Amino acid sequence: MPARLTFHADATQGGSRRLRAAVDVEGPFPNGRLDFSFPRWIPGSYTLRDPVQYVDGIEAFDEEGQPLSWKRLDPHRLRVSVPSTAKRVRVEHEVMALEMTVRSTHLDDGHLHLMPPFTWYLPEDA
Repeated sequence: MPARLTFHADATQGGSRRLRAAVDVEGPFPNGRLDFSFPRWIPGSYTLRDPVQYVDGIEAFDEEGQPLSWKRLDPHRLRVSVPSTAKRVRVEHEVMALEMTVRSTHLDDGHLHLMPPFTWYLPEDA
């Protein structure tokens, strides 16, 4: 059965142009790990955009808010170590939402333009 995913976006700090984004993945996690990747391709583009360059402050937590360790596998992929008792994993980060284009996420005091593949890590194995 596929995992349930819940996406979160906090746009309350528009003046900073930093969007807080998170994805929750419901368990179980029998492998003791969960790999995530950040999309490199944006719909409508004919080139790799590599939006992960706008990501900062990556953190991972279980359902109790306890930090989970993670490591970068390559520039676009993360591996989160997950205890066998965990019921949910959250990967949280900030997106520097600076460019106002149809292919990026943009945030300011007046609006939010949210492009999902420019915003969230996605679980690979869930």
